Amino acid sequence: MPLSATDGNTQSCALCSFAVWHSSVVHRYRRLVGVACIVALPACSASPKSTAPCPPSRFASKRTLVIAHAGGEGLGPPNTIQAMKLSMAAGADVNDADVHITSDGVLVAIHDDSVDASTDGTGMVGDMTFAQLEELDAGAKFAGPNNDFPFRGKGVKIPTVEEILTTFPKTLTSLEFKVHGDAPQAMCTLLRRLNQTKNVYMSSKTDDMIEEFNTLCPEVVSTVTDAMVPILREAQTSGRAWCSPVPIGQPPFNEVRMTAASLKWSHDHGLATYTWTVDNPKDITYLVNLGVDAIYTTRPDVARKIVDQLKPDKSSGNRPLAMPATTT
Repeated sequence: MPLSATDGNTQSCALCSFAVWHSSVVHRYRRLVGVACIVALPACSASPKSTAPCPPSRFASKRTLVIAHAGGEGLGPPNTIQAMKLSMAAGADVNDADVHITSDGVLVAIHDDSVDASTDGTGMVGDMTFAQLEELDAGAKFAGPNNDFPFRGKGVKIPTVEEILTTFPKTLTSLEFKVHGDAPQAMCTLLRRLNQTKNVYMSSKTDDMIEEFNTLCPEVVSTVTDAMVPILREAQTSGRAWCSPVPIGQPPFNEVRMTAASLKWSHDHGLATYTWTVDNPKDITYLVNLGVDAIYTTRPDVARKIVDQLKPDKSSGNRPLAMPATTT
């Protein structure tokens, strides 16, 4: 959707406010926004209540998407290909993985800084080579619903990010950086080599990491950062003109805060709401009825049944397996 002159001014105001309110944010923002603020701030102050529409988020969905949190860690060992295959078979729309980098520069999917909690090994991921990680049993600690450790000794390995993206090449995938180091550069290089820059969206444990990645790979979508949250809330409270510079917000689920009004405000300001991590069927039902865009869940099988029951898919092929198209 092309920006009108008014829409462009609205986004400039948003970026200016971001810079003014958060001068401590990384220097890249101050360099990029400085000139724009000099030009745009007079216009912003002249029309602070502009009602020009924001471009809709292309990640907004009329039917709640099911995101397999950590690959669907309620169905199989977290962040493994085995769990992801079970999740996709159960009807998940979007895949999800946590990202670390090995000592020899390989991007791998694992949540913790160490391998202790999810494998039969010990040690820090960043201190180990990928060959060392391959020797570990990534199914060793997954107890399963019957506490019988069904994946132990079954050859489950810590996957590389490349393996995930090549195994599910048409599935929209959420990737979250858990460590810094060379991970942003390695990720950008990998996504470009695999031609997957349009089929993922990125987030990170810390703002500096995602900002570095955004500089390296501006063509890849990223989500709301911690630094943006107070700006978003101030705009919501004050009613001033503001359009989100990113298309996805990922708030943790809070029934009191997440209402039809807050969801409409997000949509009106260019944000799709992808909330986490929701497993209680009652909460999932609430969110689907509310019209939330997507739900991160460890049990995509449960969420899929609820979505299908409450919002039957009349088109019989509506679940996106790649980047969602603009929804109007």
